[in-house]
Amino acid sequence: MSEPDSEEREAPSPEPRGLPAMIRRRRRLRKRDQRGLTLVELMIVVTIIAIIAAVAIAIYQDIVKKSKLAADQGIVSSLRSAVAIYYGRSNGLFPATLGSVEALVQPAPIYNCAIPPTYEPANGKITFTATIDDCP
Repeated sequence: MSEPDSEEREAPSPEPRGLPAMIRRRRRLRKRDQRGLTLVELMIVVTIIAIIAAVAIAIYQDIVKKSKLAADQGIVSSLRSAVAIYYGRSNGLFPATLGSVEALVQPAPIYNCAIPPTYEPANGKITFTATIDDCP
């Protein structure tokens, strides 16, 4: 009878011993988690964020310049269309100046880049040579 009693006592005993140990481990882990971040860890995170921000700003500025150049190219395209329509309506004559070409387009063109298009009144050719570097 003593043998079954000892077996019965041994079987339930690992659970109570394991449960308090598990609780203690959880408490230790909780204390470790509540400790927070060190200064070095925070500095690394801030550095990574700064690098990502620097790359994002450079890409954003390049996209803004490309959009300004594309807007100016669209304006030049509408000016070329206006010259073609004027040529057809005025019996083969071209507008005299770039100002008169710009007056044909509504709304009045506003250039974003530093170099405006050039106009040759002899043949009605409008040339636009601005690049991304010419746009602010």
